[in-house]
Amino acid sequence: MAAPPEPGRPAAEFAPAPVDASAPRYAMTLLKTDAAVGINDRGEVVCGTGGEALLWYRGKVRRLVPPLEYPQASLTPEAINNQGQVVGSGVESYQGAYTTFEEFHFWWEGGRTRVGKGPRIDKAANRRGQRVGSAAIGPEYTHDTMDPESHETTTTTARGPRALLWGPNGARELGTLGGTYSEAHALNDRGQAVGEAATPSEAEHAVLWQRGKIYDLNALVVDRKGVVLQTAHDINNAGQIVGETASGQAFLLTPVPAGRRRAPGR
Repeated sequence: MAAPPEPGRPAAEFAPAPVDASAPRYAMTLLKTDAAVGINDRGEVVCGTGGEALLWYRGKVRRLVPPLEYPQASLTPEAINNQGQVVGSGVESYQGAYTTFEEFHFWWEGGRTRVGKGPRIDKAANRRGQRVGSAAIGPEYTHDTMDPESHETTTTTARGPRALLWGPNGARELGTLGGTYSEAHALNDRGQAVGEAATPSEAEHAVLWQRGKIYDLNALVVDRKGVVLQTAHDINNAGQIVGETASGQAFLLTPVPAGRRRAPGR
């Protein structure tokens, strides 16, 4: 039988794994909020806690006020760019004979929260003020669930979610690989966006959107070795892309100069 823990010590201790001298070191700051979901180059951090969106900067916390249209809304921030613009989604509940909900998306800048209708999800924003995310596209159908307690309804669409790019001139659908859905997760300051899209057989492939075109990243890799790139999660200003394969393995793609046949490090 194992000996009992010493008085005043936890039953189990979680010691960190050893690291070598070349590993980086970090100073930790506890922000006293639930979840930090984004940070920009200025060190501004956007957090979500208890249905509120918060902006933390140098020890001070600012609450992002819900839009005038939805004063009691629950907000879920998704990202912040280097201009301090915050994007995310929200939901407002209405109490009556039964509770109903209305979803919306928002973007916050300089103390003002603007709103758009529908369950759109903003995932990222760049310094140009462009935003990417996804939204349901096409006709909607509402069905009564016949639940005597909640009286909830379910809304479906004829088409799956589609990746969208929002800019100064409005929204533009980014397209798919011939399937029914696509989702954008990130974009850089050059306007390149990444995510995933369905093929005609509804297989999910990692994609790059650039200059109005969609590219299957599986077709752009110099030496793929049979690996299927399933989703791309982020892209930096150097064009490097990170994501996940169909088998759950992380990948990093680094742009290869024209004329080279093998990626760096191979």
